[in-house]
Amino acid sequence: MSTSLYKQMISIHSAPLPLILLTAGISAGSVATFWLGWAIWQVAILVILAWLPLFFLKTVAIHRQYGWLAFFFILVVTQGAHVLEHIAQMVQIHLLGLSGLQARGILGMLDLEWVHFIWNSWVLLCAVLLVFLFRKNPWLWVLLVISVWHEIEHVYIMSVFLRTGHPGAPGLLAAGGPSAVGCL
Repeated sequence: MSTSLYKQMISIHSAPLPLILLTAGISAGSVATFWLGWAIWQVAILVILAWLPLFFLKTVAIHRQYGWLAFFFILVVTQGAHVLEHIAQMVQIHLLGLSGLQARGILGMLDLEWVHFIWNSWVLLCAVLLVFLFRKNPWLWVLLVISVWHEIEHVYIMSVFLRTGHPGAPGLLAAGGPSAVGCL
């Protein structure tokens, strides 16, 4: 892929600079509400809402020019947000010394077994669709393999949750979870 094509794909040319600056300003103002006593999840919702118009504009622009690549863009952005949520949880656990219900990330109300299971099922369905559409892309095959493994993990975790009613079971290879040999 040529450098100019790459730059064109990741550029924000589909969004006017004043809109980008306005969105950044709203985000900064939203973060300031944290010091007014707002919960961190409320601040996060405001920041997400501020960026939605730009996300929509970029998705539409990508779709017009590249078709299904817009779907991949949605997957990458939403999965990136999902990873940031897990990073927030790791910061809460390992840097802030929180545990249990105190270490549920920024949008803790979504830290539920059903949400994790549905989310990972969504990612797997996206991976299957993208591999079907772009069979020659090796990175999508990597995505598919990782998505299948992650779905198997969450099927196991969900089965433990449904049997016991206790959330947060360790994954297949995690400390306290069954070994790969033991679960087969």
